[in-house]
Amino acid sequence: MRDSAGEAFLPAVSKIALVSHFYNPEPCAAANRVGAMAHALAQAGHDVVVYTGMPSFPDGIIAPGYRGKRHATEHDGPVTVERVWTFASPTARPGNRLLNWGSVALGIAVLSIFVIGFNRA
Repeated sequence: MRDSAGEAFLPAVSKIALVSHFYNPEPCAAANRVGAMAHALAQAGHDVVVYTGMPSFPDGIIAPGYRGKRHATEHDGPVTVERVWTFASPTARPGNRLLNWGSVALGIAVLSIFVIGFNRA
């Protein structure tokens, strides 16, 4: 990058939080796009954390290895992934999708406010 005088400089490292309902290993375009964006930001030198739910797409069943967990922290290369408990149901009832999305949103809100705090170190 160059400043207004044409001098080269390195941009400041930022702490970036991405909130997404989908992230790898879920097999969907949204998970792939968020993952690609997170990795591109991390490769540019930024500290990237993705907040998401436990993987349950597309069948509505929490993936093995994640079942029964309220919270999981993992690393996808240089990206930190914080997962929260997710309501999942294989039954296609109208309210289940809302409960699924709401559980992820509430879990991330609780994690960010009460567990991590506003000023993540």
